[in-house]
Amino acid sequence: MVFLYMKQLPNNSIFRAFRILFFMAEHTSDLGITEIANALGIHKSTIYRFLASMEQLGVVQQNPETNKYRLGLALFELGNRVPIKRGLVDKIHPHLENLAQQVHEIVNLAGLFHNEVLYLDKIEAHRRIQIKTFIGFHVPPHCAALGKVILAFMNPSDVDHILDEEGLPKRTEKTITDRSLLLRELEKIRTRHYAIDDEEFEEGLRCVAVPLFDMQDNIMASISISGPTARIHRKTIPKLVEALNNTVDIIQKSLKFERV
Repeated sequence: MVFLYMKQLPNNSIFRAFRILFFMAEHTSDLGITEIANALGIHKSTIYRFLASMEQLGVVQQNPETNKYRLGLALFELGNRVPIKRGLVDKIHPHLENLAQQVHEIVNLAGLFHNEVLYLDKIEAHRRIQIKTFIGFHVPPHCAALGKVILAFMNPSDVDHILDEEGLPKRTEKTITDRSLLLRELEKIRTRHYAIDDEEFEEGLRCVAVPLFDMQDNIMASISISGPTARIHRKTIPKLVEALNNTVDIIQKSLKFERV
């Protein structure tokens, strides 16, 4: 199955509250009421009421020195109770850690949630490197290896729907923004069974990703290795792909299904 993440939300209280939470999840810094209101097009008084209620529940917390808000620990607790977290991510996590120890680069697990790549897990590298992604971060699939490899093994009609709905927004000078070029790239990915993000998501960053299939051989998620272009290049990519594929084989056997 391909995971679904609701992006277009109805305009009622519950969905407006989640719009606020999703927006806050995209930012690592604390956010003020005005900043959130301007970004979401919601009146400041409404934002204030929602944040005040969520603060009482521990869903958000306010920095008393700046009066700005961040996500609260209640969300962390809830997240760890979600079945997908227990059932899939927790089972895969140790294998991602082993992979990160082998390659000494950042390792990611992602799924597609309503047209966008959502980072489900991330293992930091011991080497110092700054990448803007985090668990819960989401990005258009066409500009990330994690997303391109999922698109490559999806039903073509579903891919067309995503591209019709989302377009091909530009992240860097190397982002593929031409539909025909992207479709040709997806054909190559299906043939070689891995995708490369060559500074298409973030300048100076290169990423290699492979697919993870379910028992019916449907694309379920993707796993990647990310690092600076100085370390991930033409000579190192084959070894990284081999390490990724070995990890996928181990994961699928541990989840009681074999790779076809």
